[in-house]
Amino acid sequence: MKRLRALAGAVVLVGLASAGQASAGDSAELAVDQSRVRLKTGPAIEVKGVRLEESRTVGRVLQSDEKTETIEIEGEAVRIAKPGIYLAGVVESSDEESLTLRIDAKERPVLVPRDAIRSFDVSRGKHSHPFKGIATGLVFGAAAGAAVGFLSGDDPRGFGSFNARTKAAFWATSLGAVGTMAGLVLGGIPSESWEPAPRRLQLAVVPQRRGARVAFSVAF
Repeated sequence: MKRLRALAGAVVLVGLASAGQASAGDSAELAVDQSRVRLKTGPAIEVKGVRLEESRTVGRVLQSDEKTETIEIEGEAVRIAKPGIYLAGVVESSDEESLTLRIDAKERPVLVPRDAIRSFDVSRGKHSHPFKGIATGLVFGAAAGAAVGFLSGDDPRGFGSFNARTKAAFWATSLGAVGTMAGLVLGGIPSESWEPAPRRLQLAVVPQRRGARVAFSVAF
């Protein structure tokens, strides 16, 4: 039993050490207030005895919208993220148990327990991608044009008739040019870029009557 406890302590220390090394980078990514983030919640959320599930809520609901529910907890109105949704906002505050996001200017901030987060992305700002748009538009336009030309087949013989290859080349050039212009316009519109936040792997040995089991957990 002493050996088992020693092993448990050693594994826990290793897990904490690796988590500590990762958390230095994570804190820069996750715990900085005023960062814009996007997250997805799990199928159930618990906050101080109140449980939210995708099908029902256990607690007194004061207000509800598409992505949040405002619930009375210990005499106060607390706005909580719903289960199974994507939520984007600015981090107002964070601690070891939860994040508080500002998702709109007029409403109260939203509480998100850390153990309910299933994915977590950090915004890298808005950027335009004109060259990517040009390349995408050209490829899809030319491919569509070539397909139209080939599928139309050869024209009957006569003046002004064209074979399928000639028509494919014509339509590929024409629609490729149209796609290029559309890609330039759409690619020039700034869009928000997101980067997945790193995760920390934590280990622990849980003693049991017959031996022990190793428990793994992933944290943001």
